[in-house]
Amino acid sequence: MQPGDRLPTEAQLAESFGVSRTVIREAVSSLKHEGLIDTRQGAGAFVSEITRRTLSIETSHLERQENLAYVFETRLTIEPTVATLAAERREDQHLDAMKLAVDHLSKASDSGPEAELHFHRAMAHATGNPYYIGVCQALQPTILAAIRLSRADVAQHSEELTAVWREHEAIFAAIRDGAPVLAKKAVRSHLRKSATRLSVGIAHSRTPPKAAAVTG
Repeated sequence: MQPGDRLPTEAQLAESFGVSRTVIREAVSSLKHEGLIDTRQGAGAFVSEITRRTLSIETSHLERQENLAYVFETRLTIEPTVATLAAERREDQHLDAMKLAVDHLSKASDSGPEAELHFHRAMAHATGNPYYIGVCQALQPTILAAIRLSRADVAQHSEELTAVWREHEAIFAAIRDGAPVLAKKAVRSHLRKSATRLSVGIAHSRTPPKAAAVTG
């Protein structure tokens, strides 16, 4: 959705995502708190102009393996901690959102990349930490581009799509059961397996490529 676009009504969103209107209200409240949407009395909710200023990384550069490696390295330093906190702090609405995403992934449909992104977004929200939520929000365009590359590569291999689903199912189960150590391990395992599916090396000892060096 673009800045200024009106969101569907609570009833429409609840029906679309298969959740209660209470869950939708909580989601809208979180988005408003982050400054991503504005609510107008009697008019509804609208995408905020602040989304124009959301930090992102040039996704067209992901065709280069070293840049994909940097994406996974970044996620590996952030998401295991996010999963740990999510397992300790998650509430019912977060579990509902993650379960919905896992259910979509199980169907291996065209909505798979977005469902995977929604899962990781819900996991960030479960931390209750606005800074983790903000960082994950900033990385979303790049993460979605990487997920789509991965999905395109395995689209003809149903067993690999099943593996993606089961990896998220394992993360969800650990968070649902309040098992932070297992959640951390499950996320780390998922990210490393995702990188392997794209033939991306992400060993921590890997020397950063000179082409991607930043100066100044």
